[in-house]
This record gives sequence, C-alpha cells and structure tokens, in this order.
Amino acid sequence: MERLVLLSDQELLAAYRAGSTRAGELLFRKYSLLVERYIRAHVRDSEDVYNLRQEVLLKVLNGIRTTYRETGRLLPWVMTITVNVVNDYYRQRVKESEIILDEFPSSLMLSEDFSAEWDYLMRHERAYKILEQVCTDLSLEDRALIYAFFYENQSFRQMALSRGVSKSSCFKYLQRLLFRLRKMMMAAGVDESFLEER
Repeated sequence: MERLVLLSDQELLAAYRAGSTRAGELLFRKYSLLVERYIRAHVRDSEDVYNLRQEVLLKVLNGIRTTYRETGRLLPWVMTITVNVVNDYYRQRVKESEIILDEFPSSLMLSEDFSAEWDYLMRHERAYKILEQVCTDLSLEDRALIYAFFYENQSFRQMALSRGVSKSSCFKYLQRLLFRLRKMMMAAGVDESFLEER
C-alpha cells in the first residue's frame, strides 16, 4: 500500500488500469485539490463545488480506463475535463432559466391573470434580446468582464487578478462600462419605465 504513494502518474495509471482501486484513490486525492480550486474560483455554491468536483474526478477515473491515451501529461487532460464540466454547469443553468412555452399548461395560458404576466414576460424577453444585441457591439474583453461579474459572480478582486490590474482600476472600468451599456440600452429604447405596466 505505502509503495503506491511513491509511484509516478504513469505507474499509478497502469496500476489503476490493472484493477488497483488504491491507485485510483491516490490519483483522485492527488488531483482533487487542483480540481476543487479551479471549480471554487468559478462556482459560488459550495454544494455545487463538491458535486462538480466529484463529477470531474469520476469522469477522469472512467476516462483513464476508456478514452485517455498516454501523452506523458495527465494534469492538462484533467484540467480540460474540469473546464468542460464547469462550462456544462453554466450552460445547464442558462437552459433551466429559459422559458419554454410547451411547458405551460394550456388552461393557464387562457386565464386572464396569465395574459398580464405573459405581457410582462414578453417585455423581459424583448429587453433581453436588445441587451444581447447591444452586447455584440462591445469588445470581446468588455463582454468577458460583464460575463465574469454577472454570470460567474466573480468579485472585483478575482476579475482584477485575472486581468492583471488593480482592484480599484477594475471597479472604475466596470463602472464606466456599465454606464456606457446603460446609455446603449436607452438608445435602443430600454429605460427604467420599459418593464412597467402599460
């Protein structure tokens, strides 16, 4: 057992493929902290972090036996799986928040209460489409900053570190960017009264 701890990645891979569950546990433990750090930097919910870490490491262990081809570097492969799992997590959250008409019961769609709510939802949908269009006029770097702040819930410190600037510079830049975005939205017809009852 103790001998396994001293083995290299390639030796652990070979032992795991040969059926050693202990080698699998050691691989799991070895990469668990790196995987968790990456996920924690992108996902705020601690339960989701734990679940995603488990998902990544299970994919890694399954992949070692099936799809992984030895290239001498296991870590980049593990981190690629981690990045893909985090991206899938965010894609799934976007899908869950979309409104799918087929899911509404027809009796609800005929009610008077629903028609008022439906108008409100349609105004939201229109505002979202306009925002989407306006964002395409921003630079890729500006879009990435907005995505990091609103969708990944990154702090100013995290955003500043990833861009190599100070926290206060990042804050000021985002403030100016949001002001510019607001002006662009107003020019497209979306202001404070856009979502109010008409």
